[in-house]
Amino acid sequence: MNEPVPAPVTEPLRLVRIRLALALLATAVLPFALGMLVVPTLSGVDHAAEQERVGAASASLSASIAAEFERARSGLLFVAANPEVRRALSEKPAADEGELAAGQAAISAIVGDSVAHVAVLDAVGRERLHVEQGVPGGAGRDAGAEALAAAVPDILGLAAGQVYRSEPYDSVAGDRRVMIGARMATAKGTTAGAVIFEVSLAGLLGASGAAASGETGYALIVDSATGAVVADSRAATGDPRDVVTSGGLTHIDEAIADAVDRAGRAVATLFSDGWSVGLTPLAGAVPALGGWSVVVARPAPALPVHLLVPLGLLIAVIFTLVAWMARQVLRPAIELERSRAELARLYQRASADSRTDVVTGLGNHRAWQEEFERQLDGARRHGVPVALLLIDLDDFRRVNDFTGHLAADGLLRDIAEIITLDIRRGDRAFRVGGDEFAVVMPHSDAAGALTVAQRLLDGAQRPRLDGRLEHPISFSAGIATTVDVAAESTELFAAASAALVSAKRHGRAAVEVYDPARHVMQRASAAEAVAERVSEVIARRTIRPVFQPIVDLSSGRVVAYEGLVRPTLHSGFANPGSLFAAAAACDRVVELDMVCFAVVAAAAAAIPADRAVTFNLSPRTLEATDFQPTRLHAILEAQGIDAARVVLELTEREALEDIASLRISLDACRAAGFRVAADDVGAGNAGLRLLSQLGFDIVKVDLSLVQVGAMREASLEVLRSVVELAGRWGAVVIAEGIETPEQLRIVRGLGVSAGQGYLLGRPGESVSLRDVDLDQLVSMALPAARPPARATAASVGSASGT
Repeated sequence: MNEPVPAPVTEPLRLVRIRLALALLATAVLPFALGMLVVPTLSGVDHAAEQERVGAASASLSASIAAEFERARSGLLFVAANPEVRRALSEKPAADEGELAAGQAAISAIVGDSVAHVAVLDAVGRERLHVEQGVPGGAGRDAGAEALAAAVPDILGLAAGQVYRSEPYDSVAGDRRVMIGARMATAKGTTAGAVIFEVSLAGLLGASGAAASGETGYALIVDSATGAVVADSRAATGDPRDVVTSGGLTHIDEAIADAVDRAGRAVATLFSDGWSVGLTPLAGAVPALGGWSVVVARPAPALPVHLLVPLGLLIAVIFTLVAWMARQVLRPAIELERSRAELARLYQRASADSRTDVVTGLGNHRAWQEEFERQLDGARRHGVPVALLLIDLDDFRRVNDFTGHLAADGLLRDIAEIITLDIRRGDRAFRVGGDEFAVVMPHSDAAGALTVAQRLLDGAQRPRLDGRLEHPISFSAGIATTVDVAAESTELFAAASAALVSAKRHGRAAVEVYDPARHVMQRASAAEAVAERVSEVIARRTIRPVFQPIVDLSSGRVVAYEGLVRPTLHSGFANPGSLFAAAAACDRVVELDMVCFAVVAAAAAAIPADRAVTFNLSPRTLEATDFQPTRLHAILEAQGIDAARVVLELTEREALEDIASLRISLDACRAAGFRVAADDVGAGNAGLRLLSQLGFDIVKVDLSLVQVGAMREASLEVLRSVVELAGRWGAVVIAEGIETPEQLRIVRGLGVSAGQGYLLGRPGESVSLRDVDLDQLVSMALPAARPPARATAASVGSASGT
């Protein structure tokens, strides 16, 4: 009733589902990854080679730009030293158009296509001569007027052979330019003026063969310090500057900024948007272009469509298959999880029923023991008081005898209802005997418990308004608390019992609190101690199952296993005999039988389905008025065991008290699909009477007849008679206790179908399916004739055999 019920075991299933999902995901991703590796190979796209080509193109372009710029620089110095240009700066009147024309012609012959504008200045910075795009003329020379005015003082102050370079600037013509200049000196070394070249960076890229980057690619000049694009080439698709500005080369720009941080080393990167980029520093031998890098960018070759389509279809098929497999695999797991939840619900209901008193609906004796121990453990651990209230109805036997069981049951239900309504919220009430009740009261001292008990007594003696109670209910009660008694179950129960006895002796209808000075605590007797140990075994199931094989004595095949129990070391019992004797002494055999049946059934689930399993049941269990084969069916069904392969063994060591009830129960078991065996036949005087009054499918001859029959002729005749009698009834005979080869030879000679014993197999926690070599065992006995042919024991292990 108060036992915590285990939650459905969903965590292992959850882990299985997670692992399955990961495995299926890996199954789906692996072909995709392999496809990504294989398809480029099949398509003929060699990305490494492509990167190498782009890197080579950028290195080649860098060298070409350096050479072209060096050409412009050399041309600048040559113009600055040209006497015809210097004569154009003489102080003669400007009307000397011949000298100007000669100077312009000399300049046009030197500059290349990358020089957009040439200006020749005198010593005071006045422009005396200019060439636009390498063609003499006078229009458009103001394109770089501001940059020119800012650079003149620096250029006029240069030493001979030095070259000035400005920062890149945007011209009116719309292109990016850089200005270089040199000082012109007279024959005497004084400053005659300056020569300035405006170099178009786009023209520089074009003149250097930027088209080598590809028709749809781009060539860029980048500032290595900032990563900013200094200039770009013109490609067939339009102005690349528009592409850069619109974000088409965003990833490339980021890569450039990252690459220039690597000290200008040549790198090659394949970007996610399909661009191949090669980066290289401009030749360091060109001082005027220091700090710049050259980039070639062009789209990487795309995968062929005829390969992408099958790859996409393959991936779709794989993911569809994986999803289908996941559903198929997880469906049984989901069903299993639902079954576990249902089993947990059934377990909770069965557990509650096993701890509930049928008449009153309160907890029963077992539930009281468990709750009492739990509360006392909390009291010992946390130091809080616990009170025990024992209630015993006065004159209940008289009510039961004179008014009948129905009225007595109604009286029990009435007092249970009163107790339930009047106790505190945290208290727990139980029916622990015929007319005995117990209330466990946590966090309560004697005064608090006495108040509750008095309230219960007043409510019981008050007439009921519904008319169901003609007379008041009288009870006596005893109280004991852990404040006055040690927090041990036996001590507290004995103290409360002593107070209860005193209340009954002093007028009844009274409540007394245990007082060590007034009450004599009755210690538990030896019989009560044994009963307590039996209760512990039943409550805690301190028994373990073992199985002994039953062997077909014609073939040596193991056809069945007998399920037995052994007390554990902590049970307080040395062997099963002492345990069942103690259970019989305290009238707990039926409960012990059902616990043993459940324990053996749980272990028998591992036995193959083609082998029978036998369970021992006491006559007390089958004679009980509330015995129903459905209880056994429910236990077996929970373990997945078919009732058709189960044999119920009825031992005849105990005297039969109600043969009629026993016959009804056995017939009900047969109707439910069980087979019935008479166990230990020949162990006592009731053996033949048991066989004559009840029908059995199997007769198990006691080991005493088997062992003595091998030495005494009289016992052998009894054994022979039992075998013949069972044969006439159509029952299978099993010989128990075969321990020597001689005993095996004798029972085989008598035609016994099957046998069990230490010679054939000892009881153990694990089962062995290995056949037994019977002939070899018999050969170990004294020389004797081979046993005659005999009946087979296959029916012992058969689901439909007799």
